[in-house]
Amino acid sequence: MDMDYFMLIFGCIFAAFATVGLGFLIFIIRRESKADKHSDGVDKDLKTVGTAKLFFLTKEEGGQSIIPVRTFSSHIIFEEDRELIHGLWSAVIEFHKSPNTQRETTADLYLLFHDKEEAPNHLIKPGMKFELTTNKVIAKGIIENLKS
Repeated sequence: MDMDYFMLIFGCIFAAFATVGLGFLIFIIRRESKADKHSDGVDKDLKTVGTAKLFFLTKEEGGQSIIPVRTFSSHIIFEEDRELIHGLWSAVIEFHKSPNTQRETTADLYLLFHDKEEAPNHLIKPGMKFELTTNKVIAKGIIENLKS
């Protein structure tokens, strides 16, 4: 009889904690979904993706002798923000195909932390020129259009 009483009490306590835990989880999920919107109501999870034409500099031009052939990320400096007023950001580069022998390719480009409120996603727009950098400029490019 004592064991049955113990199991009943344990079951009630467990159910109470589970209910409180579930309520807390729902609260967190709702709070996070509200936080996923900028103050202007724009969903932060919708990343701005541009289709870019890229040219990788040769070693003689100050670039690297070996260039990436798969998706990578690198610092990006936009032509309209050379003074880095919006900070230094990293871009993700997803190649459509590996660079050709002239070191040219096209790729999708978006900011690595695109979901941060201060991310300068507005700089990803058609006609925007940019440079990809490490400790030196490794590539130059231009955003041709935006993907929907």
